[in-house]
Amino acid sequence: MGETFRPIRTIGWMEFRMRMRRNTTVAMLLIVGAIVYLIIPDLSTGRSLLHIGRGRAFYNSAAVALGSAIFCSALISLLGFYVCSSSVRRDLLSRTGFIISSTPVLNRDYILGKFSGNFFYLVVIVLTSLASAMVMFLIRGETTLEPSVFLVTYAWLVIPSAVFTSAAAICFEAVPFLSGRVGDVLYFLFWGVVISIPAMSLPTRTGFEWTDCLDILGLGPLVSHLQAQYKTTSISIGSSEFDPRVPPVVFNGIRWIFVDAAARICTLVLPALLLVAATFGFHRFNPTRVASSLRSSKSGIWSRLNALLKPATRISGTLMGRGNSFPAVILSDAALTVTLSPLFGIAAIVVIVLSLTLATQEVQSTILPLIVVILVMMLADISARDEASGMQELLSTAPRIRRNYTFWKFGSALLLTLCLIAGPIFRLFTEPHIAISMITGGILLAGSAVSFGILTRSGKLFVAVFLLLLYIGLNAREVALFDFIGISGRANPSIQSGYTALSALLLFAAGLKQRRKASS
Repeated sequence: MGETFRPIRTIGWMEFRMRMRRNTTVAMLLIVGAIVYLIIPDLSTGRSLLHIGRGRAFYNSAAVALGSAIFCSALISLLGFYVCSSSVRRDLLSRTGFIISSTPVLNRDYILGKFSGNFFYLVVIVLTSLASAMVMFLIRGETTLEPSVFLVTYAWLVIPSAVFTSAAAICFEAVPFLSGRVGDVLYFLFWGVVISIPAMSLPTRTGFEWTDCLDILGLGPLVSHLQAQYKTTSISIGSSEFDPRVPPVVFNGIRWIFVDAAARICTLVLPALLLVAATFGFHRFNPTRVASSLRSSKSGIWSRLNALLKPATRISGTLMGRGNSFPAVILSDAALTVTLSPLFGIAAIVVIVLSLTLATQEVQSTILPLIVVILVMMLADISARDEASGMQELLSTAPRIRRNYTFWKFGSALLLTLCLIAGPIFRLFTEPHIAISMITGGILLAGSAVSFGILTRSGKLFVAVFLLLLYIGLNAREVALFDFIGISGRANPSIQSGYTALSALLLFAAGLKQRRKASS
């Protein structure tokens, strides 16, 4: 039995160790700690973490653990996917995968090994969220801390989410047509469907439902408990205002009876199916089956679309190599990005046309989120692609670029961003606070894309952070802090300045790392 599981254990352990040594892990732990701080507000601000019915929940261990666990479950299921979905690509680029494929290791062993490595990595992130939540409870709680309540709540609500995310990450990488940037977008849509289906059935829930198999956030047992104890399904999780005149509701936690436990166990069915699909779809590093997004740009859905659109964006190629000044070099890199992905050039034209023809309200509520998605896809690899393609060493031979690499890439990313948001800015010029939010949000997107790429050598974290931020911003429009690009128009000058300062801080950290690397 030990020999049977040895390949799985070895691959899983190596995957876990590899991930724990990456800069992405440090960034993830910092992001999780910061988000937990934000979602557990101080009651003196007039905002609360959890609302049941008309009143806020009393800040005991059960309420804070539940609210933070639900949010952590959503965070892990979205952010965790993009952080974990790079293991097969890494083995391909490092040629390790070809060595593994020549050994007796079965596809099943490789998939389960990668799955287990991703899972235990996400467990570390879950434990960080758990520890942060307990620390915040010690600061803002209204009663004594009960660690066992936090542990049980997180185990039942968040661990199934980590299992699902680990399985989805390896499945989307192993199945050829789901890998690459197209897979990143498809997972975001898949994730939205998976969490929406159980939510739609909550108001009419009467007991165990088939949708419990998709309930990765754990809302089903929670709503069942609220119906039984408080005769309501009204619940709000997240920082929101409360009426101090309404007495707080004492939430004593979920009593995990057999039906509730069975509902959480049923959520393991979907991850099991994803692992089966990954095992049968895994290319085993066969050169004839490896997805184009992992080995070349000459085939695949994304690349075929780009190939069809290349004639329409040949003009971008004429902008490269015109002059040796720093602005000309920035223009060349931006033109290269459009040439490599002409689909984004067409998207920019469409966005500008729609921005000038649609109503201002539709531009703000529909076009701006679309712009964020386009920019996330377009800018994700703008600084990571040089090292992945082997161009980094060649670029280091140019003294001006070597010294100012970070600002060169930032200028290129910012130019592309301004091309997309120019239409909405022109259309919304009568509302200057929204236009300023779009500019500061554009700076944040461009700066983060470059900084995350340099600091983590991957575009995955950038994609994860901003898709998550966009999702939160669309669902919490009343919270000004998450209005990073003017979608709700609630951001004030202090928030806009904060986002600009964050962009400068990220660029400074990336520039510092790049200069140290260039001087070594």
